[in-house]
Amino acid sequence: MMAFENNGINYINSISEAEPDEALLDLNKPPKTSATNFGNNSLDSYRELIYRRRKTRLLVKKGNESIALRLDDVVLIYTQNKLVFVIDRFTTKYICELDEQLDSVIFFRANRQYLVNINYIRSFKPYERVKLLVGLTIPQINHSVVISQETAPLFKKWMLDA
Repeated sequence: MMAFENNGINYINSISEAEPDEALLDLNKPPKTSATNFGNNSLDSYRELIYRRRKTRLLVKKGNESIALRLDDVVLIYTQNKLVFVIDRFTTKYICELDEQLDSVIFFRANRQYLVNINYIRSFKPYERVKLLVGLTIPQINHSVVISQETAPLFKKWMLDA
């Protein structure tokens, strides 16, 4: 708050030797739930985004058994006949209700049918001149993941920023 009151850079230049330690301790505190002095909850919304714990598991079904599958093990998520399927790194196929928001740093929506985990992308190459064909690290997964011409630049940027 003092940074806003003291024009940012002037505030940083005025910090005493003890204050950085106090500021770092404040970063580790959980977010406040009360409204901010700005008259809205935008600062609280940002705090919530920063402190939100990333989802690490996805609830999937194999037969009548529900399994908490680690997102690190998910290679591919796809739809077929209005069902959502998940394939893990062992090539096991599960049914899933995908109502959760997946981490967009890890998962990319290649097209309407496929979501792919960046950790299992081996390569990509031009396909039909304007599209991209994604190669997965697990060759037993017999799915052709194609990125459209419109999505290709976003995919390349996503791969570059990873």
